Amino acid sequence: MNMDYYANGFKHAEDRLVKALADLDSIIRDEPETRGALRAEVRAILEQLDVAKDLIDEESRKRLGD
Repeated sequence: MNMDYYANGFKHAEDRLVKALADLDSIIRDEPETRGALRAEVRAILEQLDVAKDLIDEESRKRLGD
């Protein structure tokens, strides 16, 4: 894993957002067969979005000095 790459929080957040979009695309293309599976997929997407939001907030505070 390239740690220099992940030193930039925006790049790390971008990876998380791309993963969330890929997971969402997966649901669209091949909808899970059970409600539980769909719920788990949605939960994973929301978690990726939360992590990305936190990374963006942290990186922006670091760059803006807040």
